[in-house]
Amino acid sequence: MTRTISIHADELRPGDLLDYGGQPHRITNVVRRPGSSWPIAVDGTGWAIALGQGPLSIWAARPGPMVDHVANTARLASDLSVRISRGACG
Repeated sequence: MTRTISIHADELRPGDLLDYGGQPHRITNVVRRPGSSWPIAVDGTGWAIALGQGPLSIWAARPGPMVDHVANTARLASDLSVRISRGACG
């Protein structure tokens, strides 16, 4: 069974799977304009929603900061390994 978590509208980002009316929408862009207008989230099908200020439900398989950190560390290690093998370091 897949579960959802609740986040604040300001936390929504591209890649999140937003649950709206029981339908999943993979967010491809979040447009945040200066001033008092609400952000707009869009998916790849043309669907869009004004986010407002309330909580949103997203599917729980959202990477967190630690997952991002591990992915970035692996990418940096791979880049360094390539540079060392090419003699670019040292």
